[in-house]
Order: sequence, then structure tokens, then C-alpha cells
Amino acid sequence: AAFKVTHYYYYYYYLGYMEAVWWAFKRLYEKNLLYKGTKIVAYSTALETVLSNFEATSNYKEIRDPAVIVILPINQKMQNLPDEIRWTLRRGDNDDNDGENEDDDGTKIYLAIWTTTPWTLPGNLGVCVNGNLSYVIAKEGGGGCRKIILSLSAAIRYRKRLNLTFSKERQFKGSFLQNLSYIPPFPHTALVKDLMMRKNTKGGGGDLSSVLFRVHLDDYVTEDDGTGIVHLNPAHGEDDHRVMKRDGGWWGDIINPAKGEDYPPPPCPLDSKGRFTSKVGSLLQGLYIKDADKVIMKDLKARGLLISKEIITHKYPMCPRSDTPLIYRSIGTWFLRVESLRNRMVE
Repeated sequence: AAFKVTHYYYYYYYLGYMEAVWWAFKRLYEKNLLYKGTKIVAYSTALETVLSNFEATSNYKEIRDPAVIVILPINQKMQNLPDEIRWTLRRGDNDDNDGENEDDDGTKIYLAIWTTTPWTLPGNLGVCVNGNLSYVIAKEGGGGCRKIILSLSAAIRYRKRLNLTFSKERQFKGSFLQNLSYIPPFPHTALVKDLMMRKNTKGGGGDLSSVLFRVHLDDYVTEDDGTGIVHLNPAHGEDDHRVMKRDGGWWGDIINPAKGEDYPPPPCPLDSKGRFTSKVGSLLQGLYIKDADKVIMKDLKARGLLISKEIITHKYPMCPRSDTPLIYRSIGTWFLRVESLRNRMVE
């Protein structure tokens, strides 16, 4: 059957338009041109809906956002660290130190991440470095007792701002950081606890600690800005989603890919209006993401994890209808297999 197209059929509320859409959807399904999957897409919290690529790029404006450096403590015993890292820390022959995340002089060791979206930190599931970039372990000045891992270029860039001391001669490649374990910025939320209750169906079972809150490797990380260590929130970043899905993901035993079950969207502690849910606790529950930035930064600073904050001006996509900031979030929905039609479309 075919539908007669008239000028009013494009109006969403006309029955004829709805029937035409469902007819087309059924035909696509019958031709096996539809699939259900998860993708990071532009999303308007004001309209509570996904936007097309055209809409998402049609209204860029210059806005002011916080740019913060947050440090995350390493969460494994010193003797279990890679030899290259232990050598850099100059541990010598003192292998009797049993403390977690402590150098032989009692110095705590942290990973330094940089972000312009503090509101994504409660959903952090991993961090990423570039295996080919050079990294160093810098020590804070001013009587601090912490050592911070960041890229060599970042250490040079933030040397004065953070009062860092380090040796260029003791640099190492990011690949030595792979799979290093750390404590997430908000470790006691229901979101984290729920994830850690899932069983890991890879690598001999156990929980997801062998996958989550680890250092991943990928070439998309650059040293142009930030610290050379990128925090991963797979619910709100395309590369974050890709890297974590590639390396084992967040699903654990809740699906069985062998049975054709699709990967679920990563956990997201936001409702449809961009407000935090109870998954992150009373500190943030009910707050809109942009309002939550200040609360998150204040909390991290009180716990000694926020070591730098500045305000930057940059272009940001705004919703063309409500003029409010867009976000990118993972959405489980139906997609059209355009790739299979590419050759015919070219013809």
C-alpha cells in the first residue's frame, strides 16, 4: 500500500501522518533495516528529547564554564604497581611497604584528571590516557605530601599554578598506566554500589572491579590541554562510551551477548529534565546539572580532591528552541542500517 501525501500530512497530530510513520516503520522492520542500540546523542533537558545533528549544531554560543583538575587516589599496593612506575618513584629496595597508595616516604599518589563538566564526575567509571604520550609523577610543593601523575606537557603547563616539582628524566609512557586501579570521586553512591554487585562474566568471574575504575588506553587523548588523563563517563561522552564498551563495559552478567541480547545503556544518574536522582545521594538529588557544578566542586575541595579551578569561555551547543545548554547522553533507541543502503544511494 502507498499513502497519498498532502500538505497537512506533515503535521504530527494528524492521524494520517501517524499511520504513514507506522507503515514506514513496519516496512523497514520487515526488510531488516532496523536495529535497537545505544548511542550518545544530543539531548535537550528543557524539551526532554533527543535532537537531530542539524538542530544540535545550529545554535552555538559562547558561555563560561568551570575547568577543574581533580585528583583520584591510586587504589592498589605499591608492590603491585608496574615496575616502571615503582622505578620512577625511586622506591629503591624498600619493598616491605604494605600500604596502599603510599610511596616509601608516606607520600600519597594520585591520578590528575581535567574536566569542564564537573556534573559528569558522579557518573565516572574510568579514566583514559594515551599510551604513546609521556607522563611524569610530580610532587606538590608547599609542604604537601602528595604525588600526582599527569602528562609531561601538563606538568610543565601547570608547574607554577600547582607548585609542582618533577624530573623530565624520569618520564614514562602512558602504556605503563594501563589497568591501574583508583578510587572514583564519589565511591559511596548507590550508582557505584549497584554496579559493583554485578558479576563479571569475563576474566574468571568476580565483580566488575577488574573493569571499572581502571586506567584505559586510547589515542583520542591528547596533550593540547588538560592533564593528559581524561575521565570517562560512558553515559555522556561518545569516546567514553566507545572505550569502556571496548574494554569490558558496565553490564556484567545482566545480559548474555551470546543470546543476542543488546548491551544496556550505561548507568546515568539523571532524570529526563537533567536533574540528579537518588542514585547519587542527598547531596545532589534533585539538582539540575549546571546548579550541581558548584556543589560538586565544593564537596571535592572539602575532601582535598579539587586542586585547581578556573573559568573558561568557550563555544557550546544550545537548544535552538529553548536556548538552554544541550548535553550528550546515551539513549537506547531504534536506528536505521544506513550502511547497508550506502551503495544503492550512491547509484
